[in-house]
Amino acid sequence: MEEDFSKYNGEGTILRKAQLRMLDILIEVDRICRKHEIPYWLEGGTLLGAVRHGGFIPWDDDLDICVERKNIKKLKKILINELPNDYLWQDRFTDFRFPIVIAKVREKNSFIREDFSDKLKCSGLYLDIIPVENIISPRIKSFLDYVYGHSVRSIHAGPLSFSDACLSYLSFIPARVAVAIIRFLTIFSKGSKIGHVYGWRSYNLVSSDDIFPLTEIEFEGHGFLSPANSHNYLTALFNDYMQIPPKEKRETHSSTYVFD
Repeated sequence: MEEDFSKYNGEGTILRKAQLRMLDILIEVDRICRKHEIPYWLEGGTLLGAVRHGGFIPWDDDLDICVERKNIKKLKKILINELPNDYLWQDRFTDFRFPIVIAKVREKNSFIREDFSDKLKCSGLYLDIIPVENIISPRIKSFLDYVYGHSVRSIHAGPLSFSDACLSYLSFIPARVAVAIIRFLTIFSKGSKIGHVYGWRSYNLVSSDDIFPLTEIEFEGHGFLSPANSHNYLTALFNDYMQIPPKEKRETHSSTYVFD
C-alpha cells in the first residue's frame, strides 16, 4: 500500500500554498529562459521530485535549477529587466548580506524564515539558481569550497568573532585567485566533469553527456528542461534515489511562511 503524503502538502496546507507560489516563479523564469535561449535544467530535489513524484517532493519547500556559469551574467541582466514587478533577482552583489555564491529569484510579497533571512533586503519565497562549471578535481573543489565559501559567507553575513573576520578577509583574496587559476587550467582539461560553482559546498560531479542535450520533464503539470539522462544524473547525486527516506529525515528548509 502506497503511503499517503497529503499530510505534508495536501490541498489547503501552508506548505502547498508556498510550493505553488514557488512554482509560479519557476514558470516565469522558464518562459524568459526559453525566450532568450538560455539553457537551464531542474536540479537536485526538484529533479528528484519530478521523477519520483511528478512534482514537488511532498515535504520539500524549495526549487532548484542549474545554469552554466558562462550564462549567469546574461541571465541576471535579462531577469532584472524582464521579471514581473513582484519578483526580483538576488545575489551577493545586489544584496550585500546575501552570503552565498548562488543566486535566487525572490517573490517580494512573502516571507520565508532561514538562517540569515532577517538581514536581507528581501526574504520572500524563492527559486534557487545554481551556477555550474567544469571541475577538474573533486579534492581541489572540496578545499576551495570550504575556504572560498566560508570567507564569502563570513564577509557578507557577518563574522562570528573578530578573529573569524580577520581570517575571512585574509583568506578571501588568495582563495578567489586560486579559483581563477583553477578555472583557467580547466580550459585545457579534457577529463573534467560538471559540478556546482566553486564556493557552493556540493561535491557530486556529473558527466556532461548525462546533461546535454537537454530534454523535458513534467513537474506539477508543466514541462521544464531537464538533463538528458535523469537516471544517471540523480544516481550521481543521491545513489538509490527512488527510495523514500524515513519520516525522521523528511525535513523542510523553513517552518515559517508569511504571505501577502
